[in-house]
Amino acid sequence: MRKHFLRCLLKLASSRVGQRSSIQSLMMNRLSPGLFLDAVNSYQRTAAIKAAIELDLFTAIGQGRETSQELALSCGASERGMRILSDYLVVMGFLRKKRGRYGLTVDSAMLLDRRSPAYYLRSWRSVTRKVQSLNACRENSPWDYESFRKRRARFTRRLVFNLIPLSHMLDLV
Repeated sequence: MRKHFLRCLLKLASSRVGQRSSIQSLMMNRLSPGLFLDAVNSYQRTAAIKAAIELDLFTAIGQGRETSQELALSCGASERGMRILSDYLVVMGFLRKKRGRYGLTVDSAMLLDRRSPAYYLRSWRSVTRKVQSLNACRENSPWDYESFRKRRARFTRRLVFNLIPLSHMLDLV
């Protein structure tokens, strides 16, 4: 398919006699649809991570369930679906696989296993709940700037408080 696409571009570029077209310039710089395909397919990566988090896949692997059959029983999913999801997470770099057994990468073990003290989603979920409550308060009551300012200040303090342990675990501070 790519060869056909490139052939068509060359024909189009050669149709302009004596002019250097922008298509020819692109061809000389190695035209690549990678950026476009990455943007179009990025929803798949997001959906895979979301599914793994909702199924608690990372915690199950951290607890020693390493085969797709064990993971399917633990997470309440089909074995085939668990194998497909886990293999995709291996390709993305969130899991590793050796001899049919899945394992956590260092990053996944630190940030995505519920038992980890640096579990990233613990702070993230509390932040999203607070944002939702802040927005609900603003939508359901008459506009009161002072009340909103106080809630925003409380939210900011809690956000910082939730993210400080994570930053210490990752040596960011």
